[in-house]
Amino acid sequence: MRIILAAVLVLGLTACAENSGKGPGLKAGSGNNQEKTENVTDYGACGNYSPRNIEGSWQMQQRAGEINFTMVMDIYRGYLNLSNECELHGRRLTARVSSPVYYDSSTLEVYSDGYDQQKVDEPGFKFTCDVSMTKSRMRYQFRGRCLELSQDGSSQKVILVPR
Repeated sequence: MRIILAAVLVLGLTACAENSGKGPGLKAGSGNNQEKTENVTDYGACGNYSPRNIEGSWQMQQRAGEINFTMVMDIYRGYLNLSNECELHGRRLTARVSSPVYYDSSTLEVYSDGYDQQKVDEPGFKFTCDVSMTKSRMRYQFRGRCLELSQDGSSQKVILVPR
């Protein structure tokens, strides 16, 4: 089973288990089983208060079949640290990448590409957790305490809650 989540054409996450097939870029799915990825983020945390700037820690939780994963974005002092925390049958893996970024009151620009993969490869149990990031420029705004990311020319939006 393979799950792919692409966040606004920029941030890609993958978690997979044995017998995996690769799904298309912006559609969440799981290889041959075609299990739908479900967003299980609690958006009740958004509330009405808006942060003053984008610096902070943000997350989005997803589930596909038996795989749970959490995308975490930490933005501090001109850097974006992106991680994908994957869990399957009690086993946890975390893949991480980092890039310098520029941000102002409405724009986040990622300056470098990055990719990381963590694996468990044991008899009868194979599990892989990936994270990737590509250079790009995104728009952001706050929805209460939550962070909404979008990209010019795309209707895709990702909403992250404070961590």
